Amino acid sequence: MQTQASQAMTLRQAQAWRAPRAGDLKVLQGEVWITRAGDLSDHVLQAGETLHVQRGEQLSAGPWEAGKPVQLAWQAQPALPFARLREETGRGVAAGARFLAGGLLALARSAEASASRAHGSI
Repeated sequence: MQTQASQAMTLRQAQAWRAPRAGDLKVLQGEVWITRAGDLSDHVLQAGETLHVQRGEQLSAGPWEAGKPVQLAWQAQPALPFARLREETGRGVAAGARFLAGGLLALARSAEASASRAHGSI
């Protein structure tokens, strides 16, 4: 099976597949059986039904009836905003740490200057 972000495909025989990202597998035409790795049950879906698939999940899928091709649509979920947020937060944390370090350095210099003045007065 192809694994682009949104892809229609036709199955004429059983195929194994690993989901590159989380997404939905929708039956456009016909009936399909799907077996998930680690799941003891087979799933039989008809036109209009959808199966949510997790990233990295292994599937075997094929037409329910031999000789009757099935049309499926794979719709990968867009990258979660959390991944982008994690990147942005990383940048934000680094900027915040630099700001804090600069503030602490200024505070330390001020304390040093005060201590020097106080020491000179003694």
